Amino acid sequence: MLLLSAFLQVLLHDCSFSDLLDSCIFVVNETTFLFKLLQIHQKAELLEKLRLYLQDIRATDVSKRMMENLLVRQSKRNKIALIYRSLLCLFVVEHFLMLFIQTERKFLPIMTWIPYDYSKFSLYYPTFSFQIVVVSISALSDISLDCIYYALIDVVCCQLDILIYYFKALNFSKNRDFIKTKLKMNIVYHQKVIDFVKDIEKLYSNIIFSELLKSLIEICFIGFRLTVLDVSSMEFFMQLFYFMGMFCEILCYCWFGEILTLKSKEIGDACYMTPWNEFDKELKNMLLIMITRSQVPLVIRAGFMKLSLRTLTGVSIIMLGILSVIYTKSSTQNHFDNNPI
Repeated sequence: MLLLSAFLQVLLHDCSFSDLLDSCIFVVNETTFLFKLLQIHQKAELLEKLRLYLQDIRATDVSKRMMENLLVRQSKRNKIALIYRSLLCLFVVEHFLMLFIQTERKFLPIMTWIPYDYSKFSLYYPTFSFQIVVVSISALSDISLDCIYYALIDVVCCQLDILIYYFKALNFSKNRDFIKTKLKMNIVYHQKVIDFVKDIEKLYSNIIFSELLKSLIEICFIGFRLTVLDVSSMEFFMQLFYFMGMFCEILCYCWFGEILTLKSKEIGDACYMTPWNEFDKELKNMLLIMITRSQVPLVIRAGFMKLSLRTLTGVSIIMLGILSVIYTKSSTQNHFDNNPI
């Protein structure tokens, strides 16, 4: 209902340009969120496959020191996702604080078409409360879907770390049959991780592409608003936190994709560091299988784009270009409005 109301606000243009941008941002954000839910609903079988893989992960025979290292690396990878969640939570909190800061009953978290005079005391607070609840639920739900992706990629990175540990901890002084059995287990283990990543990509490819497109549009809108707002106003800081949150969202997707790619390349290095020159032809071929697989790094694609820091750089350049064009056109239009011929 609120999405329809915001859509009517955009169609009717019955508001200021600033409020119109807010309505457009809300429409884009909620439409993308509905698309994400639809994608997850349509690919429920992939979710079930991912659940079964996670359920199949059992306590491994890694050392206590290795588990501690895994936890440390996991916490480092999760810090960047924590920043993203914190920024969006601050954005929601600032909306709530506006209820006590404002002098007039005019501010609403979402500028939508409302068929009544909400400035009245009896109507304003229920309307504000309803909208702040919707914004909070929407933000937390959206963050949760993103964090599932971060957690899945983190699981893959931990599995690759364990696989690397298996190679380093393998006792190559034992008999050939023992080494052969362990190498076969590692090959199967590696293939399961590869299949797991492919399932993640199938589930999240369209979702991440829509998120990147949404963030690109919203960052351009918000970036333009930041150029015209008073830097000392509360609204400026609200938009700034949201701007940083959207950029962190793109950063998180690309960062975890980059980490996955780099980690998958380490498998080949771990295989090469074994005493392969002492193996017979069969064992060498088994190692060659692992090395050949690792030469094609694991990647997550968002549509036609590979998620990496290079993608983040490209998206940032596009955003800056669009912002520059919007700001230049707006400045030119204001110049002609203030100085008519």
